Amino acid sequence: MESCLYCGKRTKLFPVKMWNKDIYRYYCDEHYGEAFQFEKEERRRFIEYYSVPERRKWLSKESLELWEKLKTSSDIGI
Repeated sequence: MESCLYCGKRTKLFPVKMWNKDIYRYYCDEHYGEAFQFEKEERRRFIEYYSVPERRKWLSKESLELWEKLKTSSDIGI
């Protein structure tokens, strides 16, 4: 059974999709907002950091594809 990754609570859980993987982690109603904002900020930092073309050269093929996908979706407000 799933539990909140912050406090271990097992009721009233909500899924948060990780920004860089197709993995969902679960958080209680008290910690959901904090976890969601953290994932959102990590995504923004990744997009911003690799927006410099020289830095994108360091990315693996999979990470570069992820960056392009995230950049496109952030450009249209997703």
